[in-house]
Amino acid sequence: MPYASVEASIVILQKTDNIDEKTLTFFAKADYVGRKNNGDEDYIYDDDGNEVLNNDLPSVLEEWKCFYKKNIPPKKTNIYIANIYRNFGVDNLNSNRLDFAYHHPSRQLVSGVLKKHKSSLVHLSDVCEEINQPVVPDKELQDQMILYTGLANIESDSEHYTQSLVSANSIKSSVKLYQKGDVLFSKMRPNLKKCIHVVHEMPGYCSSECVVLRPISNKISGRLLAALLRSEFVYGQIIHLITGIGRPRISIKDLRSILLPLPKAERMEAYELIYDEKMREVKELKEEAVRLTKLSQELQVNSTNELINVLLK
Repeated sequence: MPYASVEASIVILQKTDNIDEKTLTFFAKADYVGRKNNGDEDYIYDDDGNEVLNNDLPSVLEEWKCFYKKNIPPKKTNIYIANIYRNFGVDNLNSNRLDFAYHHPSRQLVSGVLKKHKSSLVHLSDVCEEINQPVVPDKELQDQMILYTGLANIESDSEHYTQSLVSANSIKSSVKLYQKGDVLFSKMRPNLKKCIHVVHEMPGYCSSECVVLRPISNKISGRLLAALLRSEFVYGQIIHLITGIGRPRISIKDLRSILLPLPKAERMEAYELIYDEKMREVKELKEEAVRLTKLSQELQVNSTNELINVLLK
């Protein structure tokens, strides 16, 4: 059905009587195909300002040629090869799936780790409780100013988030109350890894698309829990459970079943110190990147001004 938001899956098969279980299958996911949902051509601009179609299919074709003709494995995150025969029968409920998410390398990598260490892992529900205190600000907090954290206020794959002071009258849908120490996990588009530990003293309200988790203090700290939930280890466990096309999300039931390595209580502080040191390095690098970007912009402006001065002499 053209020009719709429903995704299409294209499966190319070769019939044979001689099945080689070592055969690798090529998987690719094209997010852009050169047209918008209404059928209009979808253009973007390249580095030279030229108008080009926003289309992933040519790069998919190039990767396919390299794999098929030269046996060169794909180098893009949305393209991979997998041995589907080895994956069949791994899950009793989904034993013969052929979709992109089920055979994705990040999931397969995690599956091996889970098999090896499953006895030492705990479920997410064992180390925190879900806090569900819904409020409709427009009706219950009329004419008040509230602190709000929407999905746009949470940085992807990062500890950083903001609280925005907004009028309760401007929020018509349900939100959730959170407090300092809680962990907010975005169940919508979990591939963005929007998960943060709340450090603000004042309570606030978050989008209903967030799950509010309150860590059990003697089991894990909020900061470490948020870090674990942003990991590839967790994403590999849920990638095949994400449902929905336009607004993909993970269900609360599937989220509760996530398995995590539990830090030993006597080592918790040491783990926090190690993580804190890494986060300081990240902050320093980001600050340096900002400084260099500003320096390059100044250099660019000065270069044009100097050119004018030279030409006017």
